[in-house]
Amino acid sequence: MKNLLLLHCAVLCCCFVALGTGCATFPRTASKSYASFQPTAAEREVAVALAEGAIAERKLRTASPLYVTNVDLVRDKADDAESEERLAMVTHYRYEGDLAIQTLVNLTEKKVVSLESIPHLPTPLVAQEFSLARELALSRADVKQALEEYRDRLNVEALVVRTASEDDPLFGHRVVRLLFRVGQDYLSTPIVMVDLTEKKVIIQQPPSRTN
Repeated sequence: MKNLLLLHCAVLCCCFVALGTGCATFPRTASKSYASFQPTAAEREVAVALAEGAIAERKLRTASPLYVTNVDLVRDKADDAESEERLAMVTHYRYEGDLAIQTLVNLTEKKVVSLESIPHLPTPLVAQEFSLARELALSRADVKQALEEYRDRLNVEALVVRTASEDDPLFGHRVVRLLFRVGQDYLSTPIVMVDLTEKKVIIQQPPSRTN
């Protein structure tokens, strides 16, 4: 099949999208150790509402996009395993400042325990972001043309890509690398990056081969 190969990505930092799931992350300065597990839908709703109230109170909500990327029940490993207190860690990602906001919520008492904002902390992509990245990319005529022959068999996946270099123009931006899969293989071209912060599609040229 033309233009198909198994793709191996080499980027400074990337992670596959797992929509609706994600690893729990906790404040870097927290002195306690937590184990995580999944909340009920009702607990998630309460935790997010309390966290967003705290975010608004601390004036961390701006006009910039703000997404909930993780909600995990947590337990202090040092506490009695029979403790009836239920805690939840809510992680938001804000585009402005490339900022993760982590809020620890006591669900039993329905109160916020702590809130920490952490610039440049990797967070998972959410479904709304993936949909926007896909829409932006597939609206480009050159991308549509490159993918036309695979249209009925095409699967689109995504990687969140980050750079550690402050000199890189994409530093601090929410950048997604889209992968185009047909069956078990990935197309080698087009190489499509979407800067969601700027709502800009970047087409990269494949690396030149050297003999």
